[in-house]
Amino acid sequence: MSKYITSVVSTVVHMDDRNPIFGDEIITVTIDDEACGGYIVLTQNDQTIKIDPDELQLITKTAMKMLAQYKNMRSETETIIGALRVLAQDIQSEDGVSNAAIAEAADRMEELCSELLFQKRLAEKYVGAGEICAKIYIARNISLSEKDVLSALVEIDKFYREENHN
Repeated sequence: MSKYITSVVSTVVHMDDRNPIFGDEIITVTIDDEACGGYIVLTQNDQTIKIDPDELQLITKTAMKMLAQYKNMRSETETIIGALRVLAQDIQSEDGVSNAAIAEAADRMEELCSELLFQKRLAEKYVGAGEICAKIYIARNISLSEKDVLSALVEIDKFYREENHN
């Protein structure tokens, strides 16, 4: 005689503070079979998508890759500054406060970008000086000739002279 068992062939994905029976954000995940092999059915708001199990891993991998790329998508700072300047001109404001605030935000972003670029260039110069100092340290510790040490000192002098002219 056969006996009853339980098998999970459907589950509901929902927010923990929402009703799992009804709501626009509920997704029902079901395993179905129409005598040609099982497949996954996603249902939300009376719309259904059927997915072959062989496709599921590729779909998931592709979706995760797309999401990772999307998270890294950012507008160029110059584009944002330009958009802020357009908004500052186009927004209809009786007292002009919002226009002035948006224009000032664009100005400050531009100033910060300039300062960051300056700091980056300065840091690159100091890294260059550090590399030269490392050469001198190596030269002294492995008993290189006086000519090699002097050559490194000339590089440092040239480096600092160029820095003072920039």
